[in-house]
Amino acid sequence: MDERLTNSRLERAIELMPKVELHVHFEGSIPGDVIEQLAQKNGVALEGRNRANPALKYGHLINFLEAYRLRCRCLSTRADFERAAAAVLHNLREQSVRYAEITIAPTMHRLNNVPMKEVMTGLDAAARRARVHGEFDVRFIFDIGRQFGVEHAWQTLREAVLYMDLGVVAIGLGGDELHYSPEIYAEHFATAKRQGLHVVAHAGEVGGPASIWGAVKSLGAERIGHGIGARGDERLLEHLKVENVAVEMCPTSNVETGAVRSYEEHPLPEFLHRGLTVSLNSDDPAMFGVSLTEEYKLSSRLLGLSWDDIKTLSFNSVRGSFLPDVFKQDLLEEIQGAISKIESRENLT
Repeated sequence: MDERLTNSRLERAIELMPKVELHVHFEGSIPGDVIEQLAQKNGVALEGRNRANPALKYGHLINFLEAYRLRCRCLSTRADFERAAAAVLHNLREQSVRYAEITIAPTMHRLNNVPMKEVMTGLDAAARRARVHGEFDVRFIFDIGRQFGVEHAWQTLREAVLYMDLGVVAIGLGGDELHYSPEIYAEHFATAKRQGLHVVAHAGEVGGPASIWGAVKSLGAERIGHGIGARGDERLLEHLKVENVAVEMCPTSNVETGAVRSYEEHPLPEFLHRGLTVSLNSDDPAMFGVSLTEEYKLSSRLLGLSWDDIKTLSFNSVRGSFLPDVFKQDLLEEIQGAISKIESRENLT
């Protein structure tokens, strides 16, 4: 069969297949035109291209985080959050995303004097409208920024518990990985679990194995965001596999921030083929100029993944989600059935 034809069919199948996204940040997903309109409305001066449109390389994670903070300043009212969330959820639904767990940055909005009630009622209103269309659902993760300190972390945890009835399912750890170890927040994460929240952590994005070990051992992280720092640590990789700690990988993000030098050097294929529960994610799609669908296409073109690999990534996204087991199984069967039909139609079997 002609290779170009095969690739065309595979990319069409990727476009059609139902998807799940586990590692995607709300503020970094807001389309550039919406950010620009909100900035104008709220009197925020955007510097240069502000990285709101398809990105060039940020050069360093710190440069990216500065651009992220600027985006957060563009949101100040319930209506702003509802408008932004409607655009984010529309883009997910357009990619055949069936379910997403979206990370929010409460501390950044708190520092901008935006009450969490404004944030969550806006997000909830957009989520309710998106669900009306069917075949789509969304939950939220509240992120603790390491660099903001333990008191802000406690406030984020209190807010997460308060808004569990609006879809908050987990606490996450993000921010400056190099200067703030996971162990600082062990008590926060233990409390979160006692309150019925799941726990995740960015680890091994720019840090090494010790950061990931800390997230797993001290925080009890059920999923690791990025995790590229595990490469080369055989004991850690085996632990992640045996303990079924899911790894949310974001290749374009890692290339754009300089965490890896190129797609070809990204460890996703290695981790996947070792049997880790690896999922594929877009991280901050509006800032990196990539969608989840495009991440899947790039994984085929540049990471050398086969159609079977792509299916495994898709199924892993469901398995690694925080859906209740019965809903998780239903969604997995739905996606498997839909993919079987796509395979037959696109002659990929």
